[in-house]
Amino acid sequence: MKLEIEYTHKGVTDKVVTLPADIIKWERYTKSKFSDLWAGESLRIGLEDLAVFVWAVLLRKQLTVEPFEIWVDSLDEIIDFKEPEPANPTKAEASSDSV
Repeated sequence: MKLEIEYTHKGVTDKVVTLPADIIKWERYTKSKFSDLWAGESLRIGLEDLAVFVWAVLLRKQLTVEPFEIWVDSLDEIIDFKEPEPANPTKAEASSDSV
C-alpha cells in the first residue's frame, strides 16, 4: 500500500508518496505493525504516524538528514493524506512496436 501525504515543513508545502521501505522504517521507528492501523475496514492513523511517514520518505530521497525529533519541530502541518490514484489502465499510450 502507498500513501500520498501533503504537508508543510518550514513554510514549504509538498507531497510525498510512501514506498514499502518507508513503511518498514515507520514500523521500526514506532515499533508497530502497519496492519495495526486498521480497525475493521477503516484506517486509524495518527498525526505522528503521518509525520514519520513523511520523514521516512525524505530520508530515503536524501532530502533530510535530521533525526525525526529535530525534523518534526519544523513541521508546520499535515494537510491531507490518501491512497494515490492508480494509473488509468484504459488510457491509450504510445506503442514502441512498429508494424
